[in-house]
Amino acid sequence: MVVAGEVVRNRILDAAVHAIDVGGEASLRVVAVCEAAGVTQGMVRYYFGNRDGLVSEAKGVRFGRRFGEFLDEFESAAAGCQTPDQLRAVIDAVFGRVFIRERSVLRLERNVDVGGAVGHAALAERIAASRDEGCLHLARILGSARDRNLIRKDADVVAVSAMYYVFVHGFSLWELGKETIDRESIVAVFKSALFAALFD
Repeated sequence: MVVAGEVVRNRILDAAVHAIDVGGEASLRVVAVCEAAGVTQGMVRYYFGNRDGLVSEAKGVRFGRRFGEFLDEFESAAAGCQTPDQLRAVIDAVFGRVFIRERSVLRLERNVDVGGAVGHAALAERIAASRDEGCLHLARILGSARDRNLIRKDADVVAVSAMYYVFVHGFSLWELGKETIDRESIVAVFKSALFAALFD
């Protein structure tokens, strides 16, 4: 059950995330966030301490949302799988959407958020918490598939999930400037490694 304080806090965070999405961190104005969330500035101080606390929390939430964007959809599709081949097809479909060129800006913005955490302990902790939350969510989905004999019984679902997150985050390195290696080739090699870790 969500309590009233969580609702208010989430409204503030949603408004702050939106402000960062639209104009970057520098454009976030506490007064505008409060107006959009329908709260007073005192509420921001109560929940986040100050503007820096609000920015750290909002960037951490934004990081988690972007990394976890397809998790619920993947969980629902994976739950309906009856065979390993069906799960492979679901994973393949997710890959087809995650690694499209149009998502490169989101990947690069995530890197900016991670880079901004250097020397900012609160932001680093929030991003790490979002990372862990997403990784464990994916591990639970894969664990369920393992329990239903859809993937290898010896698959380390936490390590596989972490490997996926590392790859997704690092993929943006190849999206800077002129692409010197074909993106489909990179994704195909990673998918082969992932499938080897998951399937017999």
